[in-house]
Amino acid sequence: MWRKVFQVLGLVAALLSLLPLIAADYWWIRIFDFPHLQLTAFTLLAILLYFFTFKPKWINDYAYITVLLGCFTFQFFKIVDYTPLYPVEVEDSSSTISEDNYISIYTANVLQENKNTEELFKEIESKEPDLIVFTETNDRWSDAIKNRIGNSYPFKVEQPQENTYGMLVYSRLELSDTRIKFQVDPEIPSIDAKVRMKNGDLFQLFAIHPTPPMPQHNPLSIQIVIRS
Repeated sequence: MWRKVFQVLGLVAALLSLLPLIAADYWWIRIFDFPHLQLTAFTLLAILLYFFTFKPKWINDYAYITVLLGCFTFQFFKIVDYTPLYPVEVEDSSSTISEDNYISIYTANVLQENKNTEELFKEIESKEPDLIVFTETNDRWSDAIKNRIGNSYPFKVEQPQENTYGMLVYSRLELSDTRIKFQVDPEIPSIDAKVRMKNGDLFQLFAIHPTPPMPQHNPLSIQIVIRS
């Protein structure tokens, strides 16, 4: 009985590991491009459990374990760069940071139907970010945000909408070349702007809210409609 159970676990682990190799953009396939850490652990568990019922004289068992080891190796090399086994390639920002070249950015998906605005404003006031990107903002949220923190953030780009894809950008720093685009979908806005930092340098901000790869939003993991 346990042998069959462990075989099924191994087959599931192998299937989930190999599924992303299919060149298809359907969300239910592409979703497995992401949980490499979990799939690595799951595949290793399947290998270890199967060894309890491994039969050295059965050539099928060697083939089965070989496939699982291949899947484990594939998954492991997807995550090894982010483990202590590999050296850190980027310096700690605290070693070069100064007030002039530092910017704090806060993003908040407010959940359009959420009416508890106070908790969000308390957190913003405690963190005092230089720039805030709000998503899922409709007119009600836009009015609440403007009335509460509008005076503290003189630079704004606002596109409230009632379809859960509204977007607002509030900034203490100067914004220029601001544009509202509809790159993802005709009903989903994106905001572009140049932000002038305290030291005078400019950086390009792209605020984008892609459609979730879910059947009710988008059956594919790619965005097909590109409009400006």
